[in-house]
Amino acid sequence: MRCHAALGEWEAVRRLSDKLAEQRAVLAPGEVAELARLGAAAALDLASHATAGNERHWAALGRHAALLPARSFDGAFSRAVLALHGGDWSGAQAYIDAARGVIDAEVTGLVGESYARAYNGMVRLQRLSELEEVLLNATSPTTLPRARLLELWRGRLGHAAADLSAWRELLPVRALAVPPRHDPHGMIAFAQLCSRNGQHTLAFEALRHAEPRAAASWGDAPDMQPDVWLAYTVAIGWVHLGEWTLASAAPAAGEASLLEHFRRAAELDPASCAAWHNLAMVHFDHVRCTCWRSEDELGEHHRHHPDPGATDTEERVVAALECLFRCISLRPSSSPTGHTQQDILTLLTLAFEHGETEGAAAALSRGLADTPAETWLAVVPQVIARLGSESERVRTFVLSLLSTLAERHPQGLVYPLTVAATSPLRAQATGAAHVLAHLRRGRDVLVEQAQLVAAELVRASCLWSEAWIDGLETASKAFYTEGDDAGCVRALLPLHEALERGAQTPAEGAFVREFGGALDAARAELRQWQESGERAHLHSAWALYMGLFRAVSPRQAALTSLDLASVSPRLLGATALELAVPGTYEPQAPLVTISGFRPRLSVIASKQRPRRVMLAGDDGREYSFLLKGREDLRQDERVMQLFGLVNRLLGSTAPLAGPAIRRYAVVPLSPASGLIGWVPSCDTLHQLVRHHREYRGGGELRAYNALPLLHRVEVFAAALSRTGGRDLAEALWLRSPSAEWWLERRSSYTRSVGVMCVVGYILGLGDRHLNNMLLDRVSGEVVHIDYGDCFEAAALRPRFPETVPFRLTRMLVTAMGVAGVDGVYRSTCEGAMRALRRHRSSVLAMLEAFLYDPLVHWNLDGAERGSAKRVSSRASLDGGEARGGAARGDKVMHAQALRVLRRVKSKLDGSEFGAAPIDVPTQVDRLVHEAQAHTNLAQMWGGWNPFW
Repeated sequence: MRCHAALGEWEAVRRLSDKLAEQRAVLAPGEVAELARLGAAAALDLASHATAGNERHWAALGRHAALLPARSFDGAFSRAVLALHGGDWSGAQAYIDAARGVIDAEVTGLVGESYARAYNGMVRLQRLSELEEVLLNATSPTTLPRARLLELWRGRLGHAAADLSAWRELLPVRALAVPPRHDPHGMIAFAQLCSRNGQHTLAFEALRHAEPRAAASWGDAPDMQPDVWLAYTVAIGWVHLGEWTLASAAPAAGEASLLEHFRRAAELDPASCAAWHNLAMVHFDHVRCTCWRSEDELGEHHRHHPDPGATDTEERVVAALECLFRCISLRPSSSPTGHTQQDILTLLTLAFEHGETEGAAAALSRGLADTPAETWLAVVPQVIARLGSESERVRTFVLSLLSTLAERHPQGLVYPLTVAATSPLRAQATGAAHVLAHLRRGRDVLVEQAQLVAAELVRASCLWSEAWIDGLETASKAFYTEGDDAGCVRALLPLHEALERGAQTPAEGAFVREFGGALDAARAELRQWQESGERAHLHSAWALYMGLFRAVSPRQAALTSLDLASVSPRLLGATALELAVPGTYEPQAPLVTISGFRPRLSVIASKQRPRRVMLAGDDGREYSFLLKGREDLRQDERVMQLFGLVNRLLGSTAPLAGPAIRRYAVVPLSPASGLIGWVPSCDTLHQLVRHHREYRGGGELRAYNALPLLHRVEVFAAALSRTGGRDLAEALWLRSPSAEWWLERRSSYTRSVGVMCVVGYILGLGDRHLNNMLLDRVSGEVVHIDYGDCFEAAALRPRFPETVPFRLTRMLVTAMGVAGVDGVYRSTCEGAMRALRRHRSSVLAMLEAFLYDPLVHWNLDGAERGSAKRVSSRASLDGGEARGGAARGDKVMHAQALRVLRRVKSKLDGSEFGAAPIDVPTQVDRLVHEAQAHTNLAQMWGGWNPFW
């Protein structure tokens, strides 16, 4: 009965209630009361919606009310409704007062504890208030007429939470005064809410009660034009017909009919975003299939060099661009959606690949003039990446777009342009300098401040002592291990050149005073090697270098903080800036500028030794960032873009409106350094487990990675059987101040794990060891960091390839509670997967833009990572423009990108396990099974902690 009631199947509840009434004698008192409560709810709902023969439902309500204690809320409320129906106004008011007296004490106590626990009581109080309003309308229609009553109720629902259970409790009460057929707006709103929650049967019933067959009365709305509404409705029909045709047809089948459907929709309703979007995607798919087919047939990479004589392709490109510009201009730029971002990225893909043709260039020029500038802020990294395009027309489009953006939103462009201006890629640096020069005409101070802050933060991110230690390690490997003398010298020369430019800070001056003489002597030995080629000179140089290494290494290991006055006095003196706090600029939000920097940087004890930078904003708040040196953060920046899109897609799905992926600001400052927004009140899962075990002890498996696979599986199973795996669950429990907090944190933890499992699987995210997963101490959410292994790079590496789709080890599952993966976790996974599959085109558009980004190296070949993001910055420094342009456009990289896109598409289609697509529950079940399989977990690298 409870299940049927939750689904709104009141007729089924009534039948079961009548059946169980015959067995009342054998039921316990509590069961009789619950039977009466559910039966009364069913009788009230059926009576309020019935148009004829509803007296039997009122009689049933009377029978059930008689079984409920008069001093209980349900008993008093049911009796109040019956008294109101029978015309006993004073009796109805007395029962309402009695019900309010019961609930008042309960709500008063709960409000002090938690809003969530008091919410149901507040809904009950609202039911009583609205029952009083129904009573007032019945006794004094002139005091509270029906029209005023409807206005009041609609206003309340408009400000209430979109809680389906609350709406279902309120609507039967309202039907006592206003039958559903007289409130079509309310029933339509309720039907939409039901539909968003997956309750389609309930939505249909709501629409049926609203009598949709009733003729529209245009006389009630003189401003409405029937012919306009007819065109609007028919346009929606054409869009749906096209979408159904697209979903049911094979690829490339029925293209002519698709074009006809969406063209008709656009002609009937020129303001239809859906019509223009779908029409653009039909043209885009045609262009993409044509180009890819040409590549497969000719064996050459024509994606970036299409045949100028392909007239049909050029016409379709122009048509797609015009439709996309029209669609983007129709959507509100202040509230972007997943489709908006897809349209922008698709437009940029067409512009970058086909923008050299005359027709496409003209369409881009026209569309750019009619599109709001803020629309492009979300894709600034992709636009800047194309400053070095080989096509003059594409470069012209990019420069025009960036100049317009810089003029209207200088704070949103000044950081990325400053980074691009220091790029080793000559064409990109030249283009960025051109836009900065344009920006300087009106905002010279802003540009100067951005360049100062970026340069000084880069300086503070890696001291000379740290740079020399890293450089000596690289050179030592080349000289002693690989016997590469030239590579050794090549690694050392940039360090000597920086030294020769002179010290600019007290810290650099101290370094020169202590080690300058020895390093000058070592530089002389390198020059002699360059002249003679005798290896003895390198040995002499290394004798000097080793003295530096021995002196600096212990100091670096003991370093815990840095004084800004020593490492960057110019940054310490930068106060009251015009420059916005990094990562905070939003066009519609108040601007927050930098007031000053805190005088001390904390050094985090990890391999890369990042710093914690704290600065003050002019809003009085303090902002913290992680300053990372020797690491390219542009890849993390792109992943944050994807998470923003995913959050918007999940936010449009009612059951998933809460569990969004935690994002943080990522602001690259150079190709090898940048800022990451500090994630407060978080611990790594590794820290939680380690601290929990400090007082309890724990075993250790030695030489586990050296065992054969079968033995590793046996050891893995034996270790699990002898341990409980409750470390994380107990840590969550012990860190919660109350059982209620623990329950909320556990639910938040489970939902965040479920969402990230699905998104990480689609992205191919690897390296999810426990140091890359943080737990928020306040909310219980799991926050992921370090996105260096994407697109299944970790699964393709030769040593210790990852064999699981995502991390779902026993310790994570145990912390989810008694239901494990079969409760909130599974429903969250299925909801997230369903949302991503429904919006697969938006996800694919963004991933395609990532894969063909010329500035980001995604390590698609699965090579040993070493430090994948550091390798990418060194590669650009070593290879210059040739590495940045030609390498990204070669056939091998294109083939790898195509492979990744097809793999992602198969995941979003549900066909990754075979040719036939599978439904979402089956797909999630398969993935959960693979993630928990002992055979897969036993193959993981020991540092990944598969036992945890």
